[in-house]
Amino acid sequence: MVLQLDWQKVATQFVLCSVFVLCSLPALYCPCPAAPAVATSAQPTSTKNANGQTINFPKGFSIGTLTIRKIEEGPNSYAPLGPAQGRMVFNNKDYYALDANHLFFLHPEVLKDIPPDCLDSIRMRFSSFDDGEDGLCDKAMKYVACLTGLKQLNLDRSEVTDEGLSQAKTLVNLESMTLFSTLVKGKAFKDLTGLKKLHTINIPLNELTPETYELFKAYPKLTSLDVGRCHPSEQAIKSIAKCINLTDLDISGNQSVNDRNIKYLTALKQLKTLKLFGTNVSLDGLAQLKDLPLKLIVLPEREYDRAKLDAVRKLFPHAKLIAKERGKLNGNEEAIFAPLH
Repeated sequence: MVLQLDWQKVATQFVLCSVFVLCSLPALYCPCPAAPAVATSAQPTSTKNANGQTINFPKGFSIGTLTIRKIEEGPNSYAPLGPAQGRMVFNNKDYYALDANHLFFLHPEVLKDIPPDCLDSIRMRFSSFDDGEDGLCDKAMKYVACLTGLKQLNLDRSEVTDEGLSQAKTLVNLESMTLFSTLVKGKAFKDLTGLKKLHTINIPLNELTPETYELFKAYPKLTSLDVGRCHPSEQAIKSIAKCINLTDLDISGNQSVNDRNIKYLTALKQLKTLKLFGTNVSLDGLAQLKDLPLKLIVLPEREYDRAKLDAVRKLFPHAKLIAKERGKLNGNEEAIFAPLH
């Protein structure tokens, strides 16, 4: 099972750690930080035994913030470990994640000095401040490719390109990748078909090529796909419909999705969740999917009259119908209409 970290929640727990890093590494917050010296030869070798493994991150600077998720305490048991710096001990049973900072992108080669299986997840959010920093995310991916134990790769809002993403082909244990608003066009997925455990691809707000959608069918364990605001063509919808193991599909924000092409999704016989907000699908068009085992539907529009909603509920008696409400800035952002049964 892939463990999805709620980074916004974790970030609030790291305030003290962030203050520590800010005080000890003032260059971290400069647009063009001075690169600290890296003395990997002085670092002792990382070791592993039955109780866990000793990890030796750089002594002189942190490459990001570490988080632990205690498996036995449940899916929301996130706890901060502090900066990824110096000697640390990881046990063999819990889930460890790294939120990379700017210094990581200046010195990604430090990943060669840590065990390839010590991290379960890495988040690499980076935007260059000047021309001299262009390409740093792709460069870092060369070293991330050494972390063969990774299960989750988060590149949201990064400047990774297809060239950089292709480096992930060595991450044979990868189960989930998220690529919200990157420079990826999609051809990298031709190089990643060896990732047989990959079941989640979230790649919204990217300018994907038409050929990309046809590549998704090469991932036999793909069960969750998010191509929101990618504006797929009718042919692309046909290609998505070939991913027959999908249980969760987000095609929201795509006005190219309409009553004519929504019918192709009837081929997805295992589909449980469908997000259609911001599409041009009418309730009559949605009715074409009435034979699917849907449990949750995010409706295309914000408001419907009661008669229409009652008609949809009869077509999907076992599904929750969710309508996005206007003007909600608090946690109550959705109106949920419970299933009839």
